[in-house]
Amino acid sequence: MLKLFCYSILLFFISFGKFNGQTTFKGIVLNDKQIPINRARIFIKTGTTSKFTFTDINGKFELSNDFGNVNSVLAIASSPGYKNDSIRIPINNQQKIYDTNFELSKTSFTIEEVKIQAKRKPIEIKKDTVVYNPENFIDGSEKNVEDLLKKLPGLEVKDDGSIQFKGKTVVAVMLDGGDLFNSNYMIGTRSINPNIIDQVEAIENWSDNPILKQLNSEDKVAINLKLKKDKVSFSSSLHAETDFVKRHNLGGYALAINSLIKTFGTTNYNNVGENKSPINLSTNSLSFEEYQNLKYQSPFIIRTNAVDTQFGTERAYRNQQWFNSSNSIIKIGSKANLKLIGSMVQDKILINNISENFYKLNDETIYTKDENEIVKKPFYLTGNLELDWYRSDKEYIEINASLSSLDENVENNLNSNFNDSYNTKTNLKNLFSKNEFIYTLKLQEKNALQIKTLYTYNKKPQNLLVNSPLPFITTSDYSSKNFQTVSTSKENLSLEMILYHKFADDHKLNSSAGFAHQNYVLRSNLLVDDVESLEDFNNNLHYKTKNFHFDFDYAFKNNMWDITFSQNNQILLQNLSEKTSISKNLFLNSSKLSVLKFISNKTALFLGAEISTIPINERYLFSKNILISNRSIINNDYSLNFETQQNYSIGFNYNDSYDKQFKTSVTVSYMKNSNPFTSKFFVDENLDYTQNYRIENAAESYSLQLNLEKFVPFISSRFNLKANYYISKYFNNINDFALTEISANSLNVNLIHQFAFNFPLKIKNTLNYINLQQHSDITQSNSINSFNMKNELVYGFNKNVYVFNFSNEFFKPDFSQQSHLFFLNFSFNFSPKESKIKYFLSGKNLLNERYNYTKYIQNYSTSFNRIELLNRILLVGVHIDF
Repeated sequence: MLKLFCYSILLFFISFGKFNGQTTFKGIVLNDKQIPINRARIFIKTGTTSKFTFTDINGKFELSNDFGNVNSVLAIASSPGYKNDSIRIPINNQQKIYDTNFELSKTSFTIEEVKIQAKRKPIEIKKDTVVYNPENFIDGSEKNVEDLLKKLPGLEVKDDGSIQFKGKTVVAVMLDGGDLFNSNYMIGTRSINPNIIDQVEAIENWSDNPILKQLNSEDKVAINLKLKKDKVSFSSSLHAETDFVKRHNLGGYALAINSLIKTFGTTNYNNVGENKSPINLSTNSLSFEEYQNLKYQSPFIIRTNAVDTQFGTERAYRNQQWFNSSNSIIKIGSKANLKLIGSMVQDKILINNISENFYKLNDETIYTKDENEIVKKPFYLTGNLELDWYRSDKEYIEINASLSSLDENVENNLNSNFNDSYNTKTNLKNLFSKNEFIYTLKLQEKNALQIKTLYTYNKKPQNLLVNSPLPFITTSDYSSKNFQTVSTSKENLSLEMILYHKFADDHKLNSSAGFAHQNYVLRSNLLVDDVESLEDFNNNLHYKTKNFHFDFDYAFKNNMWDITFSQNNQILLQNLSEKTSISKNLFLNSSKLSVLKFISNKTALFLGAEISTIPINERYLFSKNILISNRSIINNDYSLNFETQQNYSIGFNYNDSYDKQFKTSVTVSYMKNSNPFTSKFFVDENLDYTQNYRIENAAESYSLQLNLEKFVPFISSRFNLKANYYISKYFNNINDFALTEISANSLNVNLIHQFAFNFPLKIKNTLNYINLQQHSDITQSNSINSFNMKNELVYGFNKNVYVFNFSNEFFKPDFSQQSHLFFLNFSFNFSPKESKIKYFLSGKNLLNERYNYTKYIQNYSTSFNRIELLNRILLVGVHIDF
């Protein structure tokens, strides 16, 4: 240790005389990295006296006192976390000021672990953040974070894994503040062990751009998962479930976090009806990220079959899914982050169903029947690269690049109308790339400028092969091979400038101007026997648009009002080249107003209104025929005019979720579509022909929605009632009858009742009733009444070492039918104390229900479908945490 006081000089001046008067000691205290230590304690001791002082923020100290007749003093420096240092200072009666410096080194010591166990409040509210403490909600039956989130008040997890908080869609789920998954956060929530989560934070008014955090008027919601400190560096798990014969569910994940990198990887293979990926290839459902990119993609003209989801995808999802994902955030220096995301989904999906259709048109009845045996093999890849550079307090740069690819093959062996056998093969591909550059500049404390450039490209080749004679080709010279090709592509290039201005914290305005250029191409052809191309099936069009827009968004929010208004104005230049060239220029606008009036801090009235003019969708832009199945043909009689859409709503909201734990809302809505597209149908025993065209008649709908939720503390019981009633009017044309008006009504009532007693027993009852009715002048009324009831019991004992879950579900697809379904499921979890291994035993569909019978209605038809279900599954499993 360096001691700057020179003993040799002191000894030279030492005198054994008396030490009288005030003596001053001063100096500095540094650590071993030469950094000043604040609030270090300095003692000056003699044989009979002791004085002390503290260092200032610069590590300096000064202490004066009359120490009496002494020959030397002991100076001691100490600070928490450092080793003490001491110096014996000889005293010279001729010297009154002594300079004494110290250098302290860090100490390392261990103490016996002390655990203070105090149960935190279940929910804490901090301004824009609601904090959940998981230990109040976990019962031991949770396999992943998604199971935990389903139990938190105010949060709702949808079947596709998306999350809503107070009715708003959650856009990000972060790990210790890092957005590792983007909008596809179900990759993490369906894998991560809930026991490593210390707190769950639901954050309102969230922004992923630090400069816009206080300027943006968007009301985004995010969730932050705060990890336990002892789990923050590394966490992983492996799980395996099997019946030792043909059913398996194998997978695991690894999560590593340090000061430079956050990385997450997961893999899963299963054929037990589980979907681990953010997209649902069995139902052709889009992820939230894909939905956001939908406007930059061309449409699929040929669509493949999908699993019936009337009462849950997992019942009929017969799969062989393999899913991998890798997500990383790498810190580059102190101001930049690089995010790398990649995923892969491969599946083999079996869909077997029988469809019977009854068309009743006045005195005419048409009957068709199709028996389908479908094998669907999708392969999906996606990759994202994002660079966020917080260049300075005033500049933020984002560079985003993504690429996704879908290759799907579908084979269907079917019998139509009892005696016609068909074999169809469909191949669909979808290549999509997106490149975006965003520059944000803070102009002043209340202003920021953002510049966005975007380039996207999409290509979708679609092929349909029918190895059987087509019903509309009657020439005997043709054999049975028919090949329909459809190729679509879309290219987009845009530039946008946005100015953010904050008048005050409750008063914000965003204005933007931009330009976009798009190219859309569609080409299709039907080849018979690989030789002849049918002229009526030959489409070749090129659609170009240029769009100039000016928008502004205004937001005002205080304790009494929450008002937002947005205005979008566009000049759209359209040019369509098919056989001839057509140009049509439009002025489009969209006005949206939302007003929330707070009667109290828990009660509010709200009003919403939106009027928009919408240009044509590309799926209506071909006029020649396209074959989309062995019996179905579509085309369009289009115009390039716009459609007008109006939406109005008014309602009442009371929310006291965290005090009296009661909330309710009532909403009345009205929607009107003017100049919409409708369909002209021609149906016989062998052919379905559809033509879409615009009509002057407006489509209208009314709705009434009620949502009520109450928690009763003394019995730990929660009631939730949702009721929706819809009345709609629209038009179509069937088999050359005049344009017909259709009236449709629907009522959906959902009741959830949960008990959570003071002992470890939880009961959840769910009732769901649906009534659908349709009526038109050319057909009699059609109706459906369906009922679904589910009961779930969870019992954990010995402090949740043993957790038993039992559920039953009764489903009546239609009261007019004799058929019904009854499902029994159970799971048993054993989690030994202080063990990282958990054991599982589970069973699904114990009564082995084989088929689901469903009914669908339209104004001119009634359809009955028999869908083959995933049969009985009994699995034993083990889950290991590291």
